[in-house]
Amino acid sequence: MGAMTKAQVIDFLDEFRKRPGFSQVESVHEFVTRLFRERDLDGCTFFTSQTKFCIARFPTSEEWSDKPHLSIAGSAPDRLRIDLSIVTDRKPVCRTTTEAVVCSMEQGLDEFDDMYAKFLAANKIQT
Repeated sequence: MGAMTKAQVIDFLDEFRKRPGFSQVESVHEFVTRLFRERDLDGCTFFTSQTKFCIARFPTSEEWSDKPHLSIAGSAPDRLRIDLSIVTDRKPVCRTTTEAVVCSMEQGLDEFDDMYAKFLAANKIQT
C-alpha cells in the first residue's frame, strides 16, 4: 500500500464505490471527501485499499506499520468504523491495542476529532 495524495484517495474510492459489491465504500468516500475539506491533516500520510482508508505520520507502510495509525472503513452504507491502533509491544511478538468506534455518518467528524487527538498524542509518545 503506497502513500497517496488527497486527490488520489478520492479518485480511488470514487472508482471502487461504483463497482458491484462495494456499497460500503460509499460511506468512506463521502466521509473522506468531507474530512479533507473540513479538517487540517498537515503532516499526515494517506493510504487506502478497497476496504479501508488509513492515516499515518510516516511516508511508507514499512515506517508506520508499527506506529500509531487511524483507519476508517464503512461498516454499512450509512455507518463508519474508525480505529486507532497502537503497537504496545514488539518483542517477542507484536501486540496492538485498538480503540474503535462505529457511528453514523452524522457523528463521523466528531468521533474522528476525538480519535485524531488521541492519534496525535500517541505519535508524540512513540517518536
